[in-house]
Amino acid sequence: MVQFDTTATTWDSPYFHNDSTSTGYGESHLKAVIDSYYDTAIAPAYSNYVLPVDLDLPNWSRYQNAGLAPNSGTSLAYNDWYWQDWQSYYTDNRFATSLASLTNDNDVANDVNVLKQQAFALSYGDIQSLDKSTFSATGYYSTLLDFTAIDANYFSFWLRSAGYLSYNAGAVYYGYFYYYDAVDYSLPVRPALAIQLS
Repeated sequence: MVQFDTTATTWDSPYFHNDSTSTGYGESHLKAVIDSYYDTAIAPAYSNYVLPVDLDLPNWSRYQNAGLAPNSGTSLAYNDWYWQDWQSYYTDNRFATSLASLTNDNDVANDVNVLKQQAFALSYGDIQSLDKSTFSATGYYSTLLDFTAIDANYFSFWLRSAGYLSYNAGAVYYGYFYYYDAVDYSLPVRPALAIQLS
């Protein structure tokens, strides 16, 4: 079990740390844990199979859009927002992992938006870019994300995306998207890799 953000001290600590350079996942404890997993368990023996990816992590100015509204104040801010349509947050197809270097995400001055070999948490954009035949008619369930059939100990896991509110991160529970996990909460981790087997 991993706390999404260990700098979060209260249940309403924001996903984005500021309005310009923070990407939420980029500064998260979740990313640090996944990076450590990649460096110790994957890179030494299997890096020749791992394809480089650009995670396209947005800062607040790229993330905000017309679907958001202030949660408690009168103006939209990185630490005060929610999705007006509660389904929109998990059907947001932006910010999917790319196998090519992206130029639209270079405004974030850190190492998260560069093309490199790495393990990563999935985003809502990654899931929405999948073959829709794996989804139910309602569009929010995927057999790819349901671990009950393989007798997994834990059926939930973190996503790297922001959730429904300014202090939530995305998650999956029993194959369904879940939005009410504050960034100070702990969930299991399921790292993803882009791999080339031949």
